[in-house]
Order: sequence, then structure tokens, then C-alpha cells
Amino acid sequence: MTATIPRTRQRWLWLLLSLASCMAVVLVLLRPSPATIPSHQSSLQLDGHWVPSSLRVSANTLLADPRQPSLLLAGTANGVWRSSDAGVLWRHDMKSPGGDIFALAASSQAGAILAGAFDGRVYAGSGPLHESWQPISPVLSPYPVFSLAIAPDGSTALAGTLGTLFRGQKRTNGWQWRPVISKNGVAITSIAWAPWDPRLVFATFFHTTPSVLLSRDGGLTWQSDTSNLPNNLPTQSLLPGEAATREVMVSTMGGGVWLRSAEGSWHDISAGLPQRHAMPIAGNPGVAGVLFAGTMGRGVYEKQGQAAWQSLGHGLQGMSALVLSLLAPSAAHPNLLAGTGQGLFRYVPSASGSATPRLR
Repeated sequence: MTATIPRTRQRWLWLLLSLASCMAVVLVLLRPSPATIPSHQSSLQLDGHWVPSSLRVSANTLLADPRQPSLLLAGTANGVWRSSDAGVLWRHDMKSPGGDIFALAASSQAGAILAGAFDGRVYAGSGPLHESWQPISPVLSPYPVFSLAIAPDGSTALAGTLGTLFRGQKRTNGWQWRPVISKNGVAITSIAWAPWDPRLVFATFFHTTPSVLLSRDGGLTWQSDTSNLPNNLPTQSLLPGEAATREVMVSTMGGGVWLRSAEGSWHDISAGLPQRHAMPIAGNPGVAGVLFAGTMGRGVYEKQGQAAWQSLGHGLQGMSALVLSLLAPSAAHPNLLAGTGQGLFRYVPSASGSATPRLR
């Protein structure tokens, strides 16, 4: 099937294998429809422009090195790429795994960076700039590694494929991996460690029930976490909030964006999103209550506090409006980046309209 489909869409087709009828949802989302843009102020000027960077291949996932905030990594249809200037110029890691990299993950304490690849393996970067990559797992699955997370101390990793969630434990003689969840034909779309609890992990499953699971023991055992969530959500991305709020967000393909309170109950925060649809979601470091969401065909939307989502900027059209990844680097290196089917774009606020707040 993938031989006749552009590589920029392969990830989403893999995720749709277990439910072919979801392709109708994609077609609806790509159909033009009017967007509602409320008049309240935003953290970014809404009339800015998206401009291309030097990275012109499909950018599936983005990551900022937690120890070197100016160092950005992109998992692409052609391995790993790196930028040291907030995403303007990019260069290819010649020693990175070949083919699609669908997931990148970093440990906040240990400094380890991992990549999940099309070949079903997990790779670890080494060197000052993570410029050399070596496999730390066998081929876990005949399917790609779609999702990946690593514990803050770097000792445990979780890798999601089509049907199986694997847990890796770092030993003196290397990593040891074993399956911890098996769901035939169901893609594990996202995994996220809670920043306020090193034992608490969330994972999402595409269009099945339960759609969200949590582990309180670092991924060894799992339980349903779907209070107030609809059944069979086509989940896409998890985003843990700040430790102070202990909130978690999850995006879906047409099933809404949902926020989990510290008490464990989910509620819909999709107002303003076309067809209640989002794929990647990102927060804004240094600016509380600001979220960004990428869509399939409608570009990027922004949400501030309790207000509705708003369309953000101009310049993402056609395949470039198919947003695969988002990243707002640290407050010390302000920028907003969108990985698309046609490469990576940077958001540039308009020269006029300085009355609205900007990313700090």
C-alpha cells in the first residue's frame, strides 16, 4: 500500500490500518470550511507568516535537547536532522538510522535521547550533539515504532508499535526489552511521562476502548484512565502540563482535544478547532495556559487559557498544511516550529500589529 502513497502520509495510514473507515474523517478534515477567529488577544500575532526552513523533507517529530536548549532535533522521512540556531538551518545526521524516524524522546535528568524508527528498532544518540546513533533494541515489531518515551533518569524506556507496547530496562550489559501490552492491530500513538511523578506514565491507543491507559509503576502494569472520555477515540498526541497543575492533554483525529484534571477527569477543550480535530499539540515554555495544535489540512491553531482555538498565521497550504509535528523551544530561544509534509516551517510574527503579546 505504501508504494503508491506519498511517504509524508505513511505514518497516518499505518495508524489507520485497524479502522479503514477513518479515512472518511480525513477527507472531511481536508475539505475547506470557514474558521472562527475570536477577537481576544493571543500569545502570538495571528496575522504572522509561516516561512520554510532549510529542512525540506517530511518532519515527523521534533525535539529540543533539555540540556542544550538551542539544539533541536527532527525525525524525518530521511533520518534525523539537527539545528543549532532555533530551527533556521538544518543538517542531516549522516550516522542516523535510515528511512522514517517517527518518534524522538529525551530524559530530562540523564540527557539521553532516543529515536523510534521505521525498521521497528529504538536507537540512542551519542556524542556531544547526539550525532552518532546505535540501536539499543532488537527489531521489536514488523511495524514502525510510532511512539516513544524515556524516564527522567534514563533507566526505562517505552516504545509503541502497531499492536504492542514494549518496555526497555537499561542494564550494565545493554537494554532488555519485553512486551507489556498487546492489542492486536491497534496503534500505540503516544506515550508521555508525567513531569511531577517519575513513576506515572500515560499511553494512548488509536480508536479502541480504553483509548488512554496509565501506569503508576513506570510502565510495568497499566489501567484504564478514561473518566468522561468517549469510547473509541482516534487518539494522536499526549501533552503533560506543568507540574503545578498536573494536567494532561490528548488530541484526536476528529474526536476533540481533551484535558485531564489533576483529579483524573477529562473534559473537552476543542471549541474553535475545525471538525474538533488536531494531531500534534505543544505547549509554550514560559507562557502558562498557551497551547498549539496542528491539523491535517488546516495548518496550526492556538489556544490561550479558556478561550477558543484560533487559526495561527498564513503560508501553510496544500501538503504544507498537513502538520505532523510542533515544537515551541524554551523561553530562552523563542520560536514556533511546524513539521509538515513539505518540510519544517518557522512562525514569523508580522512586522505590524505589535499590540498583541508574542512568544517569550
